[in-house]
Amino acid sequence: MSRPIEDKELSTVPPGSGMVPAAIGEVDRLRVLDHLSGGIAVCHADAFLYVNAALVKMLGHESQEALTGVHRVSEIVGAPSFEAWAEASSREASQQSWRRADGVCVRVDVTLTPMTIGGQSVRVALVRDVTAAWHAQAQRQQTERLATVGSLAAGVAHQLNNPLAYVVANLDFLTEALPAFLLETTSGGLDDLLDAMADAREGAERVARIVRDLHAFSRVEDEPRELVDVHTLLDSACASVDGELKERGKLIKVYEQVSPVEASPSRLAQVFSNILFNAVQAIPEGAASRNEVTVHTYNDDQEGVVVIEIRDTGVGMSPAVKARIFDPFYTLKPSGEGTGLGLTACLAIVHGQGGRILVDSDEGRGSTFRVQLPAAAATGRRNVVSGFAPKPAARPPRILIVDDEATLLASLKRALSRDMDVVLAESAAETLELLEKDQRFDAILCDIMMPDVTGIDLFEQIAKTHPELAERFVFMTTGAASPGVRQFLDGVGLPRLHKPFDLGELQRLVQLRAEAEAGGAR
Repeated sequence: MSRPIEDKELSTVPPGSGMVPAAIGEVDRLRVLDHLSGGIAVCHADAFLYVNAALVKMLGHESQEALTGVHRVSEIVGAPSFEAWAEASSREASQQSWRRADGVCVRVDVTLTPMTIGGQSVRVALVRDVTAAWHAQAQRQQTERLATVGSLAAGVAHQLNNPLAYVVANLDFLTEALPAFLLETTSGGLDDLLDAMADAREGAERVARIVRDLHAFSRVEDEPRELVDVHTLLDSACASVDGELKERGKLIKVYEQVSPVEASPSRLAQVFSNILFNAVQAIPEGAASRNEVTVHTYNDDQEGVVVIEIRDTGVGMSPAVKARIFDPFYTLKPSGEGTGLGLTACLAIVHGQGGRILVDSDEGRGSTFRVQLPAAAATGRRNVVSGFAPKPAARPPRILIVDDEATLLASLKRALSRDMDVVLAESAAETLELLEKDQRFDAILCDIMMPDVTGIDLFEQIAKTHPELAERFVFMTTGAASPGVRQFLDGVGLPRLHKPFDLGELQRLVQLRAEAEAGGAR
C-alpha cells in the first residue's frame, strides 16, 4: 500500500527549482482517478483489475471490490467473450449497453485503449454514461416518426377521401337510377349512367394509384424479376393516360429495337404510368394542337442500358423545383390532387431494379425524364413478358377463386363469368372439400392471408395431396406482407396479383396458364 504524502515533505522543495520530490513517485495514482466524473476500468483476461468510483456508481455497485475480482468483464458488457468485446471495442469508440447490479442496462460510450502497466498488457476503458441522452434521442426519433406518420396519414386520407367521395356518390346515383332506367321511368338516359360508371371507375383508379405509390415507397415487398419487353408496358401506360392527354396534346411513340430488361413488370409499369401521368399534368389544357408527349426508346450499347425517354412540352421546372421532385411528400399539384409520393416511388423502384432516372427541365420548355435500365444479358431465355395476346383456348378457362371476402368473390365472379367458368370458395376447408371431388381447374387464385388457415397452409396441404394443382396457384396479396410471407412467395416462384388488380391482367394470366395446361395435356 502506498504511504500517504505529508505536506511537510512537499514544503521542502524550493519554489521554482524545477525539482520533483521523490515522494510524488509513491503516490497511488489510481486514487486520483476516483475524483474523475467519467468511469474508468483497467481490464485483463476478462477481469476488472481496477475500477474508479464513478464507474462503481454508474453500475450501481456498493464498492470497487464488488466488481474487481468478482464479476467478469464479459458479463457486465454483455459480450460472448472478453476477446470478442476487446476486439470490437478497440476498432473505434462505440456505444454499448452495460449491465448494472440491479440487472438494468445502462447506455455508455466506451473508448478502449491497450496499455502496458507494470510490464503487463491491459485494456483501459474510458466509460461515459449517455443513458439520458440516448433516451432523449430515442424519444425525439419516435416523435419525429409519429409526426411523419401523422402527416402521411392526414395527407393520404385527404387524397383518398376526394376520389372516394365521388365514387360513393356515383354508385349511389347508379343504385337509384338504374332500376328506374330499366323500367323506362327515369328522366335521365343511358349517357348519364355510363358517365357515372366512368367517373366511379376513374376515382377507384386514383385510389389504387395512391396505394401503389405507398406500396412502392415503403418497399415492403420485392417482387420476383423476369425478362420484360418495355414496349408492352409503355403501351399499357400510354393507354392509361390517353383520355386526359386528348385535352392537352398528342402522343408520339418512337420505339427503336431494344433489349429486354430484367425487372418486376408491375413495378416497372407503375414507373412509366407515374411519369406519363406527370407529363400530361404538366401540359395546360386548351392548346392540344401545339403540345405533345413523346415516348422514345433506344439502346445505349456503350453504357449497356435500355433508355426510356418521356418528354413533354409542358411548363417545365425551375432548378429549385427540379432539385426536390424526388423528395417524399413534395408536390406542386393543388391540395387534394397529389401526395408527393409518385416520383419518390419511381426512384425507389428504378434503383431497386439496378437502374437510374435522369431529369432535364427548364421553365417554359418542358421536361424530359430518362429512365435507364440494365439490358438483360443474352442468355437464351424466352420467357419475355410481351404482347399479352394469348391464343383463344379451345374451351373457356376454368378457375377456382379462394378468398374470405364474400363481396370480392361475388364481384370477381360477375366480372369474369362471361369469359371463364368461375368457381368460388370462402375458406381453406371449403376449398379442400371441393378439390376432393373436382380437380379440373386451369388456375387457382388464392388469397395469401385468410383467418384460421392461410393461403400458405392451404397451398402446402394441396401440394401434398394434389401436387399437380399446386403448380396452378396464383396468389392474391395486398402487398402488406410479413417477411415470412415474402420469403415464401419468393421461394415458391408462383405468380402473384396485388389487390386491387386489373381484370385484364388477371384474364391474360389465367388464359396463359390455361394454354400451358392444354399444351401439357397434348
